[in-house]
Amino acid sequence: MESFKEFETALKNLYYKCMMHECVNLEKLPGAGSNRTYYRLTGDNGRTAIGTVCKNLQENQTFVNLSELLGYDNELNVPQIYGTSGSCYLQSDLGDKSLFDYISERDNAGNLSEKAADLIRKTIRMLPDFQWVNHLNNRKYHIEACFDMQFVMWDLNYFKYCFLKPSGIDFDEKRLEYDFRQLADRIIKIQPQVLVMRDFQSRNIMIVDDKKPYVIDFQGALMGPCQYDLVSFLWQVRAGFSPEFREEMIEEYLLRASRYLNIKREQFMSGLNLMVVFRTMQVLGAYGFRGLVEGKPHFLKSLYPAIKQLEQIVAKGLLDDFPYLKQIFCDVSRSDKFRIIQPDTDKLLVRINSFGFRKSGIPTDFSGNGGGFVFDCRALPNPGKYNEYSQLTGMDGDVVKFLEKHDTVKEFLESVFNLANMSVARYMERGFKDLMINFGCTGGQHRSVYCAEKLAQYIGERYDVEIILTHVEQGVVKKIQAGL
Repeated sequence: MESFKEFETALKNLYYKCMMHECVNLEKLPGAGSNRTYYRLTGDNGRTAIGTVCKNLQENQTFVNLSELLGYDNELNVPQIYGTSGSCYLQSDLGDKSLFDYISERDNAGNLSEKAADLIRKTIRMLPDFQWVNHLNNRKYHIEACFDMQFVMWDLNYFKYCFLKPSGIDFDEKRLEYDFRQLADRIIKIQPQVLVMRDFQSRNIMIVDDKKPYVIDFQGALMGPCQYDLVSFLWQVRAGFSPEFREEMIEEYLLRASRYLNIKREQFMSGLNLMVVFRTMQVLGAYGFRGLVEGKPHFLKSLYPAIKQLEQIVAKGLLDDFPYLKQIFCDVSRSDKFRIIQPDTDKLLVRINSFGFRKSGIPTDFSGNGGGFVFDCRALPNPGKYNEYSQLTGMDGDVVKFLEKHDTVKEFLESVFNLANMSVARYMERGFKDLMINFGCTGGQHRSVYCAEKLAQYIGERYDVEIILTHVEQGVVKKIQAGL
């Protein structure tokens, strides 16, 4: 396996070969959500370049070849490739400011600046020029013929296995598979088919000289519906475009695309609506994998706005032909698991959970903070050993009386209260937004439920916070009204 030192040496050698100057500084750039690693190289003459390391050689070759086709042959705004060496290639440095950075700079009312809106229009207007590019040879660029059934089903199953299952949403495999097939069958028939960038969104658009948009991500390009890239851009979850602005940009796109094809608007919008559904599911699959499976905070925080889009999709009737998928979207959008990623207020959100170690295990921290307290209640007296408590939970009076007659339970809770006091007070002082406290016992029925209830009551009586109490194994979620 190649080490960082070997990549560093290869990039420096490539820089010298291409620039005829020594590389005096190599800086690793912030990670991307991909299998590529980026570096900024600076020569002894001050000239910079971006070095990319990717072990997928076919992907590298596609990017290099397409850069030549798009840039040299069609004069489109893409990075210039200086040279390649094994799993490394060197490209022009387009700076550090992406279109997403401009979009994020909004006024107090959340409105886009005139500058950002202008850059977005420029980007939308140049998209058809990329899609209907001249002299495209599919074989040379390793581009698949189209979005076929296998490709579409792969992304739909990505949503199922990397989002639905890790999130714990119940679903019927057979019914979901039926709607998947119906949806996929329509998607593969969408026209027209063009060169699709696959990840055409504002983070992958670099702004040069404060005015020129450059596309930097197209190594996964293939032939597919033209609506795909447009949806990827306008429905990017963190961009937060209004429906009115989206409509305006769709018209900009259609006007530019009319240079290449007489597009029937009704047919185009039908395909676009299907792409909104498909792309949203694909994004949730990606965020689910990076966030729920790999535990990366940035992707967890992106889940909430993506889930809000599910509500809009249902409200617009885009899933009326897919009733079970519509039900799944509704179940996800109503789930408290995801609502608490982004609280309704600016108060500290304290999430208190009971769970069973032998059942669901320690709850996932959807806030992206990496978890909080986990208290093991299995050392406490266990009501579950007695038949009279077998059908009861820690919320029932008889179980409460059983536990409260034991001094060990009181001592345990006193220790928990002391730790909670310290953390809640400090979190509020520092303006933190989320604290998770978990109680686990064998089955998540008696001891953990009782302790979670007691802590929620204790915090609610003392602090002006938002409290969500969840008894995982009981399927109970409560919003506790704070006493202050």
